[in-house]
Amino acid sequence: MAGVNKVILLGNLGQNPDTRYVSADLSFSRLSLATTEVMTNLKGERVTETEWHSVVLWRHLSRFAEQYLRQGDTVYVEGRLKTRYIELGEGSRRKVTEVIAERIDLLAHHDAPKNKEPEANKADGDDAPGSGLPGVDIENIPADIPGSDGLPF
Repeated sequence: MAGVNKVILLGNLGQNPDTRYVSADLSFSRLSLATTEVMTNLKGERVTETEWHSVVLWRHLSRFAEQYLRQGDTVYVEGRLKTRYIELGEGSRRKVTEVIAERIDLLAHHDAPKNKEPEANKADGDDAPGSGLPGVDIENIPADIPGSDGLPF
């Protein structure tokens, strides 16, 4: 039986995207995304909880992030969870869970220059106005790129 691995986030960027290039044509970006939930505790007090998410974008999503996204921007992200291990040396390793973005939409700029607004993005047959960037086909990354454990992040 096949499973479902789907993540939907709406939040604000904690810092500017960190974009790196694997080759001249292939880039990835890492985002730190904050989602905030407001609730009332048992004492009747309003409590705010913020959760930080690590988001990874590939190819044209990465180029979009590098060009248009800035700290504080409100974004909508769809993707999937991916867990990997980072070797720390001396036989120890750390587990890292990330959201691999398949779609990202810029909803609002915060403290960004007014003259640099993103253009309507249409690609891969996506003709709906204002629908944002469609997902990246993560499964078809070229074979000559190292696996996720070999990437420098």
